[in-house]
Amino acid sequence: MQRKYFVRLIPLLIFIIIWIIVIVLYLLNPYHYPTLNFHSWFIVVSALLSVITGYLIVHIFLHEDNLIPVKYFEKRYSVTFERTIVYYELFLLFITILGIYLYLHAIAGNIGGLQNYVLRPIYVRVKLIELRAQAFTGWNLSLSLSSYLISFIYAANLFGGVVYTFQTKSRYIGLIPLPINLIYSIAMVGRYALVNTTAIWFFAFWFTIYFYDSKRYEKLTLRLRKLIVFLSLFVIAFIVWLLIIRSVIEGSATDYVVKYIYAYLSGPLAAFHKFTQSNFSFSYGVETFHSIFKWLAKFGIIDKYYVGGPNLEWTMVGGIALNTYTFVYSFYKDFGIFGLTIVAALWGGLSRMALHWLEQSYSFTRLFIVSIFTFSLFMSFYAFYLKIFTTLVFYLIITLIADLIMRRKRLYYIN
Repeated sequence: MQRKYFVRLIPLLIFIIIWIIVIVLYLLNPYHYPTLNFHSWFIVVSALLSVITGYLIVHIFLHEDNLIPVKYFEKRYSVTFERTIVYYELFLLFITILGIYLYLHAIAGNIGGLQNYVLRPIYVRVKLIELRAQAFTGWNLSLSLSSYLISFIYAANLFGGVVYTFQTKSRYIGLIPLPINLIYSIAMVGRYALVNTTAIWFFAFWFTIYFYDSKRYEKLTLRLRKLIVFLSLFVIAFIVWLLIIRSVIEGSATDYVVKYIYAYLSGPLAAFHKFTQSNFSFSYGVETFHSIFKWLAKFGIIDKYYVGGPNLEWTMVGGIALNTYTFVYSFYKDFGIFGLTIVAALWGGLSRMALHWLEQSYSFTRLFIVSIFTFSLFMSFYAFYLKIFTTLVFYLIITLIADLIMRRKRLYYIN
């Protein structure tokens, strides 16, 4: 069963491939980004090798055989399982749509009316950034409530990916999160929301198909290949559309789109280099575990100014302002070069261990953890995704509820 070996290396392969692309684009350097010196390269390469080493060490020491079959994938359990999960998925979608509606209602007055999404999209984006900054330092009941309800979209995407592996017509319900992701991203006027949610959906589908029998797996693999093409075009088209809107203040849409996508991929590496050349103080965990420190600040345990705002400082790279510095930034600013190698290796090792836990006992909670770790490795060229730890815990609780339902119905057992 060769697929068992491939699936165990998927997260690491994604990490390696994306970084090869990023480094090649950076070395081509058509927009004259700052050139990394030996010190910056040493930090970056140390971080990359540490993640890879941590992943491979755990991989080598895990003695695994075949994937353990999941009880509810047996034919006699499939009908009850599908009905239960489809109902739960519809419930999550309803909560998400309600959250988006309440969010738009809450911000309408702050942006001068929802018509400004069409008439003045740049103005709307600026106002939304200001509102998020205010929510970080204060407390807005309407925005907070709608934000928590919208957060159900991540669980909806996880279960949507699982539902789309079904053989019955109910599998099409699993596609509903994709257009909702688009609406959510438009409401936020941001590309990252679409990338994030769609990636969770895709990884949930991808890792789930490995637990089916060989015949069903082959059919789902064909569906996977089509999804890779469709979802890639889907996300890229939205990003390009968003950039075309922003290009109004820049001039040529084509030049702006190409320049910005290039900066989006390889610019954070140059931004990190600029950071290493500046005078900075170590933050001792604030960047890596930012959301935890944020809540400590909200409860007055530590000074909120010590934590900082929700976004990093802007820096100019190739004529474009960026505030993303790769995952290396968080580890290096918190722990220095020595601590960076240890934390990066732990991250890589935990990514592999998460996949091992999923193989040993399939559950939605474990599937979510694997999807999140894989996504964090994919987005490592951009930032350290796991810094929003407390938010991820909230998402995890939603998936845990489904696990408890499945356990109560005796469709599977969690070891």
